[in-house]
Amino acid sequence: MTIEPWIPSAAARRLFADAVVIDGLDTSNWGEEQVFRDLRNGGLTAVNATAAIWEGFEETLENLTTWLRWFEEFSDYIRPVHRVSDIHAAKAEGRTGIILGWQNAAPVGNDVRRFRLFHALGVRVVQLTYNERNLFGNGCWERADEGLSWTTRTPSASASSTRWGCALYVSWTTRTPSAWKRRKRRTSLPTGAAFCHPRMMPVRPSA
Repeated sequence: MTIEPWIPSAAARRLFADAVVIDGLDTSNWGEEQVFRDLRNGGLTAVNATAAIWEGFEETLENLTTWLRWFEEFSDYIRPVHRVSDIHAAKAEGRTGIILGWQNAAPVGNDVRRFRLFHALGVRVVQLTYNERNLFGNGCWERADEGLSWTTRTPSASASSTRWGCALYVSWTTRTPSAWKRRKRRTSLPTGAAFCHPRMMPVRPSA
């Protein structure tokens, strides 16, 4: 069977050209020129680029140091995003804005003051937990569905990431409904969720 290539209409092309298109999460093999070139050539305005998943404090610092080098080396294709105006600037420049993000809050270790440091280094998205439990709560692999940890429920600690302007993701958490509600009460800033599935779908093996 031959599959005919899809050719977008002129109206669709105009719509895409004018739109601000943001990829909410990308874990590409960062550092390869072709990857950054494809982002730009594909017309992507900005992307939440994963800079940490399993890494600890020092490893994440190393990753961010590498990103600073990439911003210089591949400046024809990408630029850092620290605020909303940077996204619009990337659109105007014909480059892709890189929003540095984590899929795990573990890089701060047990010191929430480090959120301020990482914000200064360009991190703008923080996901509370990944698959396993950390200081802030239970991940989706944990058998005990305990939601947020005591640390996250402490107002001074839970506000540490968002007070510096980092968006908070609650993806890969357990199913406890209170986790989302408590997190929303801790900040007036937007809270995002990705990789979320309805409960009618197959239950995870650890349930």
